Amino acid sequence: MPVLITYDVSRRHLDLKQRLAVGGYLFQLTDPRDQKVFYLPNTALYHQSKTVQQAMSDMKQACSALGIQLERAFATEVGSVWDCIPGNPYSTPRF
Repeated sequence: MPVLITYDVSRRHLDLKQRLAVGGYLFQLTDPRDQKVFYLPNTALYHQSKTVQQAMSDMKQACSALGIQLERAFATEVGSVWDCIPGNPYSTPRF
């Protein structure tokens, strides 16, 4: 099931996102109903097939490898009912 993880880190935010992107985490997602792209907030990532526990473990491992303090994190499954403000494409690279 898809998972969304949101977090706060002490530093090197973009390095963390880049490291997790290698593992399939995304900073945007496409609504399968209408193919509209949604850009997630800066400290949120989405994965199509991780469990909540795997996402949290991946986050902790990535922070440890980069020497980053993980200040807080929250992971949850993404169901079929959700709503958001889609945002605009990021003006600078996210990683």
